[in-house]
Amino acid sequence: MSERVNAVLNGKMPDVVPMLIYSNHLPRGEFERNMRNMGLGLDVRCSVYRVYMPNVKVEERRAGNYLYTTYITPRGKLS
Repeated sequence: MSERVNAVLNGKMPDVVPMLIYSNHLPRGEFERNMRNMGLGLDVRCSVYRVYMPNVKVEERRAGNYLYTTYITPRGKLS
């Protein structure tokens, strides 16, 4: 399955269209095993890009359940 997904992500044509589902959307047990045996793949959460901000400093602070992020750039602050 991973080879087919990688082919699609790299702009290539796989031999079969890969079928994926978010792992938390598929109930565990016999149904899951049957679906996976028929070729259903589970997602693996990973970034497909990387953020690069060479002149930006990022500050984070928590207050209760909130996360406040401030970006400090050469032109000023964003929050």
